[in-house]
Amino acid sequence: MNNTEHWNGAAGSFQDSYCRGLNQYDKQLLNFLNENNMVFPGAKVIDIGCGVGKYGAELLRQGCEITLMDIAPKMTEQAEANLEQISDECWEVHTRDFDDIQLDDPMLGLGYHLSMSTVSPAIHDFESVKKMTDISNAWCFVSRFSKFNPAARDALMKSAGVTPEPIMERISDDVANMIQCVSRAGYLPMVKYVPYPWEDLRSPEEEIRYILSRYEFPDTDPEFVKARLLRAIPDFLDEDGLFHDAVMAQVAWIYWNKNLPENG
Repeated sequence: MNNTEHWNGAAGSFQDSYCRGLNQYDKQLLNFLNENNMVFPGAKVIDIGCGVGKYGAELLRQGCEITLMDIAPKMTEQAEANLEQISDECWEVHTRDFDDIQLDDPMLGLGYHLSMSTVSPAIHDFESVKKMTDISNAWCFVSRFSKFNPAARDALMKSAGVTPEPIMERISDDVANMIQCVSRAGYLPMVKYVPYPWEDLRSPEEEIRYILSRYEFPDTDPEFVKARLLRAIPDFLDEDGLFHDAVMAQVAWIYWNKNLPENG
């Protein structure tokens, strides 16, 4: 499965989250952006790897001018529909791979006050960090999971006898890599670690669809994984037949101002 197929498959669960509204973590992130003058009415903001536009929609409501970008057409289609419900102006959505965009692309010449990417692989190396900095007039913001413990989900997969690719090693390396990339680009990385516990209630079908859209099971037929999960999940349901998908996580907020070089 390539990246586009993977994220297209996840669009439904992203939209489910959007429809549930902002959680406490989302509100904390948006407050942080406001309190640090990263966003304000009239500010131009680009969200790279935007998903279905959860943060873009809220920033549009706050009066920002929004550009959203994602590699997955199903994500951007839903993002457009979500923003259309708020306003018919001051936003645009693009189905693009940030790696393939050159700095002279007209889309990147809008003078963004904030260039952001939240828990997205769109920003993943020195070149993408440098590019997101180059298109900003001031602030850049990237978030990455630094801890991630989906205990109930892990227990379900273990009971089902299916083993996804491990993620913890990748998570730890990812945070360190982002910080190093910002420093290498010549800017001062500031880091804030934020607890992010949450719990979603899902039907068995919803939970299995979520797992299949978010995890990779190397050399294993997805239908086999689905069948094993269907067999195991009844033991994990509450009296209403719902799965409690509780996650204890921590997120690293990595942010920098291009007007504050590391050695300035």
